[in-house]
Amino acid sequence: LHSLCRPFTMADEKLTGEEQPTPGSPKTEEQPTPGSSGSPQTEEQQAAKPQEESTAQESTTILGQAQETVEKLDVLGVGKTDVAQQTQKSMKDLSNYANRIGKVASFAFVPPKPVDGEMRKYKVLIVMSDTGGGHKASANSIAAALKSLYGDEIEVVIADILEDYTLWASNKMYNWWSSMPWLWGTIYNSTKRTHSLSGNVYLLDPARAFEPTVLPGFIRCTQEHRPDCIISVHPILQSAPRATSSHVKNGKNIPFMTVVTDLGEAHPWWFNKGLDQLVVPTEAMKEQAQTLGLKAEQVAVCGLPVREGFWDVEAATAERKRELKEKLGLDTELPIALLVGGGEGMGKLREVAQGFFKHIPKEGQPAMQVVIVCGSNKELQKSLSKEAESAPGAKAGMVYSVQGFVNNMDEWMQASTVIVTKAGPGTIAEACCCGLPILLYDFLAGQEEGNVTFVKENGLGEWLPEAKKVAQRAGEVVADPALLEQYNEACRKNARPRAALDIAENTKRLILERWTGDEEEEGA
Repeated sequence: LHSLCRPFTMADEKLTGEEQPTPGSPKTEEQPTPGSSGSPQTEEQQAAKPQEESTAQESTTILGQAQETVEKLDVLGVGKTDVAQQTQKSMKDLSNYANRIGKVASFAFVPPKPVDGEMRKYKVLIVMSDTGGGHKASANSIAAALKSLYGDEIEVVIADILEDYTLWASNKMYNWWSSMPWLWGTIYNSTKRTHSLSGNVYLLDPARAFEPTVLPGFIRCTQEHRPDCIISVHPILQSAPRATSSHVKNGKNIPFMTVVTDLGEAHPWWFNKGLDQLVVPTEAMKEQAQTLGLKAEQVAVCGLPVREGFWDVEAATAERKRELKEKLGLDTELPIALLVGGGEGMGKLREVAQGFFKHIPKEGQPAMQVVIVCGSNKELQKSLSKEAESAPGAKAGMVYSVQGFVNNMDEWMQASTVIVTKAGPGTIAEACCCGLPILLYDFLAGQEEGNVTFVKENGLGEWLPEAKKVAQRAGEVVADPALLEQYNEACRKNARPRAALDIAENTKRLILERWTGDEEEEGA
């Protein structure tokens, strides 16, 4: 692997001016010359000398080629820093995947052994795949709730099964699929029609076809951590876990809970009749689960787990909004339209933002302060920041602020007047906690269509499919106090800010129901 990556490393050294140490190579300090004042030169060293000279010549050639490439890139307007960063990222990705291959292979021959010794504290294993949809955010929220309620009494481990225990490049595959809505919609809806997790049998059921590639990874993860409870926050990780007998501890099945991270209609892969408990966000989804074969006592309606900053949030008063605007460095007088596109800055965020740059408030409408959160999409943040500097709307009193990834979204939402977003379930749930009217401009085909319906049917806001008209409608909503209050009340009515805490309490109950008897027997 190092030999494959070394030419790129050399190019990177030439660009950054820093020499990277080669594994096994001598340090850069001055070394004694063999045959002089140092140790006598061995036969091995003498034999290796021609090869070293050849390698040095080759290295010089590579560096020369790298320099020529850099000069060509300079002509094309590509910066040296960008090339260096891309080189480092490519090498890191390749190295990470090689490590995964080694890890998976080693587990196949040397499975981890249980740890003997004293009785340890309870352990909860949260399994997920970081493939959009807020799965990682939900896992982190549940983990934070367990920590908040039970401290060190419960140890929590979050595992990305597909990335860390299989050879699926799931995150990159998802990003590629979701970048083409027609493709992702086809995949989502076709698997939705051919599922068999509820007992129906289809010859070409994709869940059953996919299961053998995931099942070994789940077994390895369970053997490694030996948890007292397993929580899944991803629809793919339902059939495989329930099909294996690996999650058995002290002769008993480890309790298994699934937390659905969709708000509207959920994919049938979420609903497995073998679960100990299924947690859903709404009563409507509980009815859907029952139609797919689950019993009413298996299903708990807790809401969608949101980040800790939203657990105790209340609808912000005018004074609170002013305080937050000052803290965030915003204009305290102008209403705020908060534009978000998920953690990756996906969808039509650029197009919608450009509509706000061109927006001229109508007579009687206030100018708006537009905050655009680009998430981890640094390229988008850079380009929109440049466009905002010369935006026509600025001449009409509009104010623009382009942000990258923020860790205090609860404060940005409480300071805002309206949120403009794609139909991500987590963002919708958090906006409800803040009583913040929701204007949707995009959704991920198949997966997020139900979330649009959820917003419309519950009166939480509006669906605006034409990106160019979003700014105009946002100005109209902001200028209508009665409409704002109507949306505020509907959002607060549908909010479940303490969902993660309720899920944590259910988790502790499952653990005690399954394992308390064992502790009493051991104590006796």
